[in-house]
Amino acid sequence: MAVVQADSRHMLAHLRLGMIAERSGRLEEALTQYQAAAALGSHDEPWRYLAALFRKLGDPDAAQNAAINVIDITTRKLEASLDDVVLMSRLGEAYARFGGKVETHAIVRRVVELDPSDGLAMYHCACAHALLGETSQALGFLRRAYEGGFRAVTHSAADDSAFDAIRGTPEFGSLVAEFE
Repeated sequence: MAVVQADSRHMLAHLRLGMIAERSGRLEEALTQYQAAAALGSHDEPWRYLAALFRKLGDPDAAQNAAINVIDITTRKLEASLDDVVLMSRLGEAYARFGGKVETHAIVRRVVELDPSDGLAMYHCACAHALLGETSQALGFLRRAYEGGFRAVTHSAADDSAFDAIRGTPEFGSLVAEFE
């Protein structure tokens, strides 16, 4: 909290405090922190967390609006860096949260064409497939994320709302246990 008190304009501090609050079950506090982070500039990450939290809170309209903000911000950033596979994969995940299956699949294909070994990009592709209910593809991309060096797969997937629909499957449990 000291960072936010010392500098209320520190986006990452608000974001991290929101993550801690959310993982601790303090969802209203998480919402306040994520909203404060989102208000501090054109960053897509706070909006990504807001989209997930709004879904968790049962507010699909707010989740959709947050996902649209992720799409808008990420699209603008990609215009300056067309080959950034992490940004691109986050855009694919945002489209999946919005329900854009065709757009999501096109973006995931492009990410894989550009750099199939980027662990973080593969993680976001896994999120996108999970959000679309495509369990086997999501699990395949989780494996690629881990093999690509994203060793936080187990921790991230355990808390990420993108995996809510598949988290209870035996396949998901086996894969996560394999990485521990």
